[in-house]
Amino acid sequence: MTQLRTRFPELQEGVPLAPLTTMKIGGDARYFLTVTKREDLVDALRIAREEQIPVFFLGGGSNVLISSQGFAGLVIKNEMRAMRVEGNRIIAESGVILASVIKAAKDNGLVGLAPLHGVPGTFGAAVRGNCGVPQCETGDFVVSAVLLDKNLAYKTVDREYFGYSYRHSHLKESGEIVVEATIELLPGGDPKQIQEEMMIMLKSRKAKQPWGKSGGSFFKNPTREYSAGFLVDQVGGKGMRVGDALVSEMHANFFQNAGHATSEEMQSLASLIKQRVKEQFNIALEEEVEFIEARPSAK
Repeated sequence: MTQLRTRFPELQEGVPLAPLTTMKIGGDARYFLTVTKREDLVDALRIAREEQIPVFFLGGGSNVLISSQGFAGLVIKNEMRAMRVEGNRIIAESGVILASVIKAAKDNGLVGLAPLHGVPGTFGAAVRGNCGVPQCETGDFVVSAVLLDKNLAYKTVDREYFGYSYRHSHLKESGEIVVEATIELLPGGDPKQIQEEMMIMLKSRKAKQPWGKSGGSFFKNPTREYSAGFLVDQVGGKGMRVGDALVSEMHANFFQNAGHATSEEMQSLASLIKQRVKEQFNIALEEEVEFIEARPSAK
């Protein structure tokens, strides 16, 4: 820890992670560091590797379930937020909030991102995980990206490198970090019309999805014919509860923290749902929410 604290005197210990997630679940981080510069990110990762400290890279805190036992390593909070617009392209660092990218597109009359209005999280997480809705996915617009590979070297890649598929990219296996990405949109839009479309999408989302302490869609949709929400609903999942972990009555693929839910309660509820769906439909549901273990192996 000597190197890490010497390089980053602002390093904190015992920081609660639950307030930094949309589910409001998670114990304390053994070590916690906020980075706003690329060189700081590289240095933190290098030192953590040398000192064999596990690292978790935290963005907007959505779509993630952190162990209630906390994280026995270094949590790096991504606040690299430089962004610029060049013609019909937006170039943004990974810590930029997705909503800010959508607003920049609207303000500049760039068309394409309005359906994503209201989706939480950071731009980098959206690029890495191909965040989307039925109308579009983030990967549809990616042109290129600057990544940080496992050797802590920068490399620039094109869209094909990601190998995009439903809620997935190659980066989930490679462990590479999105530092910056460039997206290309359609020019010539009317900001007022784009704003209206954004409001329509937000109103529709609020009418169909619960708000509050939730991580978003809990399971991936297994097939085009069967959505995860439909399957969970069909097995009587709505309203199911384990402790304070609750399946929403509004949308069966949204799991909510109804009070002081733990990660163990949320995982137990998910296991019960998966078992019912498997027994009735012979379909294995796969979590879209990523679980962060308390004591992962050092990388």
